[in-house]
Amino acid sequence: MTTFLKWLKPFYEAGFIQLLAASGTLLAVCVALWPHFNRWRTRARMSVEIPKGYVAEKLLPQSVGNFSHDTESVYARVAKLRVRNVGKTAAVGVRVIATDFYFSEPDKCSLESNTETSLPPIDARVDQLPAGLTMCFSVCGCSVHGNAISGYRVGGAPGSSAVTFGAGQTSVKFTGDKPTLRIGLHFVRLVVSADAVIPTTHFLAIDVGDEVRLRFASARERRTIRNADRERDAVEVSRG
Repeated sequence: MTTFLKWLKPFYEAGFIQLLAASGTLLAVCVALWPHFNRWRTRARMSVEIPKGYVAEKLLPQSVGNFSHDTESVYARVAKLRVRNVGKTAAVGVRVIATDFYFSEPDKCSLESNTETSLPPIDARVDQLPAGLTMCFSVCGCSVHGNAISGYRVGGAPGSSAVTFGAGQTSVKFTGDKPTLRIGLHFVRLVVSADAVIPTTHFLAIDVGDEVRLRFASARERRTIRNADRERDAVEVSRG
């Protein structure tokens, strides 16, 4: 035993034994933290995309009086965006919330509304989004009922109903309480989140005219939005 201790003495004096003990402690800590790190490494992460052909048309059911009627074309134009799970685990409860709406003017950007609006999913997949797959959400849409056209509304196209009067006159009524986007350039702050997933914020530009165009806001436009936020949040304080 004495011989063994004498053999270890040079290593102890050189600090090798202390280094070995510290390395063992560090290894034990790494082993204890590995499950948490691995859970973070394989977490679900969301990215937002504007797919090609993002404006789609689909037929809508309609009613004339109390009877179904299919002699007039009734369809919806819906602009959509796509959320992709770029992580390694499934995301549960994926949702896209539009929190603020801005309207672009020649020299500034003004806040139109800060009412939170949940964008409805287009896909049938509701419970979870597996890793590597995508899920589409309706940003805005309009309904076309014969010659009548509704404005573009946030969240999707409104429903429609028609009532025929005498002499073949038809009155079309569009239903739904979603806000209508006026003609011009709008900016929308979108918050994408899911259960146990860190939310991310994106700024979407919606150019409304005869057609609707989607793109992501540029860096300059995001600065303009931040200036509008500072003006909105500015308060007067009296210190007495």
